[in-house]
Amino acid sequence: SQVSFEEESQNPPAVGHWKPLMPSKGDKEEPESGCQDAGGVHEPQSTEQLNVSRLRSSSVEIREKGSEFLRDELHKAQKELKLKDKECERLSKVREQLEQELEELTASLFEEAHKMVREANTKQAAAEKQLREAWGKIDMLQAEVTALKTLVITSTPSSPNRELHPQLQSPSKAGFRKGHGRNKSTSSAMVSGASQNVAPEPVSREYKEVDSILFAEFQAWKESPTLDKSCSFLDRIYREDVGPCLDFTKRELSELVRVAVEQNTLTIEPVASHTVPVGKVTAEGCGSPK
Repeated sequence: SQVSFEEESQNPPAVGHWKPLMPSKGDKEEPESGCQDAGGVHEPQSTEQLNVSRLRSSSVEIREKGSEFLRDELHKAQKELKLKDKECERLSKVREQLEQELEELTASLFEEAHKMVREANTKQAAAEKQLREAWGKIDMLQAEVTALKTLVITSTPSSPNRELHPQLQSPSKAGFRKGHGRNKSTSSAMVSGASQNVAPEPVSREYKEVDSILFAEFQAWKESPTLDKSCSFLDRIYREDVGPCLDFTKRELSELVRVAVEQNTLTIEPVASHTVPVGKVTAEGCGSPK
């Protein structure tokens, strides 16, 4: 509509020019009236030109206002576009930050999960190891209990050994005997005849106390037999059994007898009962080299 209006304003309507007619005979007398008619024709022509100029100025004004309005709208659109670009950039940065935090959180969660799994596996392995050790100890203790029961049943003596239990002896005999009962072989030979007249007592099935430490040392020595005195079992045997048997007055004799027994060079000969009177065997006789 604006373009058509501008075209119309640029193409003003054609106005015919005044063409004077041939004067007639009667026109000569009226020249003033012709001038008046010419002035009347020029007046509408100037009015039309004024209207055209007004239309042109109004169209220019409208065009300027339209262009100004469009420029304002363009500036507004550019501002909105810049704001949207900034918002998009901010949102993209927020998204990147969230993605990075999410990756870090996922990595930390996986690491913590792997750590917990490793700790659980370690604890489970330790618990299984302790369980196996406990079952092994239980089996060993059960075997020891079974062996102890068998040993108690099969090796219970008919009467208690008074030499190993001094509290069962009479005060006079307990004060007279020093060390182990096997120190004086001659006295045992003299009383052998009297002991034959003693009636055997029935086998007692009562429970006998067994040294569990000694039994454990014996089992350890049985698994790997050795004659080294550093072995706990042999050290106990030398200290509690061999030592009291060789507790002579003369230490040299005790050492010689011990070495002879270890080297298997000791000879024991029976002594006739009539050659050695009963009651005259003293510690000096037992301690003599002969």
